[in-house]
Amino acid sequence: THPPFTAPGATHPAQILVVDGDARDRAAIVKTLIGAGYTVDAVGEGRRALEMFATGDYRAITLDVALPDMSGVDVLEAIRSGTG
Repeated sequence: THPPFTAPGATHPAQILVVDGDARDRAAIVKTLIGAGYTVDAVGEGRRALEMFATGDYRAITLDVALPDMSGVDVLEAIRSGTG
């Protein structure tokens, strides 16, 4: 586990979870959100996303549908059903 990426002087209290299987895409999304003042956690696998979601206090999630270990749709369904 790593500490969340936080912009200096973050202006938004919302924490966002970025889930993307492509490291470059994930880094670009994180950079954009940090630039906008958000606090961000980022992972590249669906199972890790479910773990993070279960223990975090996220206000939003960006979710890739093509993850290396499971479908992003399956991640979303698990979150919605409360099993994630």
